Amino acid sequence: MRGAGFKVLLALAGIVAAPSLSLAIEPNIYLAPEFWHVNLSGDGDTGNGSSDRRFDVSDTLGLDTSTTSRSLESFLRFTKSSVIFGFSHASFHGANTLGSDLTYRGLFFPKGSRISSDLKYDHTKLLYGTPFVDGKVLTAGVRAGLYEYRIGSQVRQTGTGSAGADIRSTIPIIGAAIAILPAPQLRIHGEVLTTSLDRGGVQSRVQEGYAAVDYILFGDAVGITVGYRFNATKADDKGRAKFDLRERGNFVGIVVRF
Repeated sequence: MRGAGFKVLLALAGIVAAPSLSLAIEPNIYLAPEFWHVNLSGDGDTGNGSSDRRFDVSDTLGLDTSTTSRSLESFLRFTKSSVIFGFSHASFHGANTLGSDLTYRGLFFPKGSRISSDLKYDHTKLLYGTPFVDGKVLTAGVRAGLYEYRIGSQVRQTGTGSAGADIRSTIPIIGAAIAILPAPQLRIHGEVLTTSLDRGGVQSRVQEGYAAVDYILFGDAVGITVGYRFNATKADDKGRAKFDLRERGNFVGIVVRF
């Protein structure tokens, strides 16, 4: 889906934009609060890689890996360039009876223990965008800026206590975006971002993207957006904690533009 969604947008761009590439009609202000139906998968490690310190978010921690995340896409467009801001916040909770021993950040939970688990997964972006195609029905450009992710987890058992593992990092990121406007009420758009960097002792690798369709219902300002989003984050805080998490799913939201 990561590559396929963007290739579909590029194909549509070639078909729709062929007649004219004269004057961009992108909005100057764009706000899209969304509800993202997230499906989570992944695993991690809270120590030296030994089997009792490795975990799966579902099979080991027992997290309910489906939830609704609050997210936002927005931009402020100037003559050519744009400032883009977005975020997503998701919380996952669950419980499980351990099938094997688990040592989580130094706290030992023996096989057969009933544990409760929580995981919070937030990401925020602040980007600068500039177009290399700026047409009447098609805009496409590059984006660069800062990306912050925060992963917080906790495992607990009555009578034993609780242990948490957290990673947070702010890193530079680059990517590309495209928007197709075949009609005044319709906007087809997408974005892909990527980075891989060791900063402050935390090795980060992030891939994120979305594809969406907006339809304006009221005047030229308010409408709905539907689409698909994915995020894959690998974070390794050398010897303290390691997470390899993937989020994906459909979203729906409200568009306000001027």
